[in-house]
Amino acid sequence: MMTANAEGFDLFDKDRDKPDLPPPPKVEPKVAKPVNPFVQPTKPKPKPPVKMLPQKDFVLKGVSQIGSRYIVFLEAPNTKIIKVDMGDKRRTSVKNGYPDYHLIRMTDRKVKIDYPANASCRRPNPQKGIKCTNGGKSATLEFIVGKAIAPPPTAAVSKNPPNNEVNPFLAAMKKNKKLTDEEKKKRDEALKKRRELYKNFKRQVIKDEDVPEGMRVVRTPFGDRLVPDNR
Repeated sequence: MMTANAEGFDLFDKDRDKPDLPPPPKVEPKVAKPVNPFVQPTKPKPKPPVKMLPQKDFVLKGVSQIGSRYIVFLEAPNTKIIKVDMGDKRRTSVKNGYPDYHLIRMTDRKVKIDYPANASCRRPNPQKGIKCTNGGKSATLEFIVGKAIAPPPTAAVSKNPPNNEVNPFLAAMKKNKKLTDEEKKKRDEALKKRRELYKNFKRQVIKDEDVPEGMRVVRTPFGDRLVPDNR
């Protein structure tokens, strides 16, 4: 009589014909490296400091507003007057050789200017209306009205000036005296020298729209100039 060993046999086992799976890999536990207390950890090298350029300041000479158009007159670091037409923008570059400086409109007597990161505002100048703000990243420029300069004392004019100050040709004309040929020759030579001396003279003209606020134009035969308007 034969007996069949059916122990462990499952007719309905779906994996009974598949090979046995390999055992999972053995994971070694991570062991922290020992720390040597006598060895100092290396620190990252600090970044080199930014090389600062000399501070360049601008002085506010006037602000003009026509409708929404905003025009600012500045005295540049080279003492030249530059005109910055901001239009209706809130912030604009100064340009004119200073593209890294930006103006921000404020009031008719004050503007704000942003400095470059490598040339910040470090020294204020209250006498010129320059006040550093925002940690030197910017400055406020305030219009400062200069004091009027007293005119020089008028010198007494002598009724009888010395002979070396008298124009002999004008004196002869006042007396209706006819000039001699020699005097006419001297007059023509003097006029020729005068024309030669001033042949390259160019009269400076300042337009009304270029006059900063607080200033006025004085027009003379030799050219226009700006003076404080104390009227």
